[in-house]
Amino acid sequence: MTMNYSPSAAFSLTEALESEVLSLVRIHIAAFALENSSRLMFKDNASRERKLQEMLQAQISDPNYAVIKAVDKDTDEIFGWLGVVGLDTQSHKGKVTQQTLTKSESRR
Repeated sequence: MTMNYSPSAAFSLTEALESEVLSLVRIHIAAFALENSSRLMFKDNASRERKLQEMLQAQISDPNYAVIKAVDKDTDEIFGWLGVVGLDTQSHKGKVTQQTLTKSESRR
């Protein structure tokens, strides 16, 4: 899959920071609020939020995993994110680029 990229896009894609985990969790919960399987896996919202927080913190610190955030360039707000697994150890960490995303997508 080839992704079209425009440097003048209204958003940017960069690696998420551990300090942004709570924002990412809130986005995830909002995106899947109506999905039954997500609600059935946890006894309440607090346990779901806690587990998502733990998962994202582990993924952000994993050198083989990248958590990519989508940031609105005008407001500097995070409005989405995705996880990419299977990146080469250390060679991509801290260097997320459009080429990295395209390469990762083409592996599927």
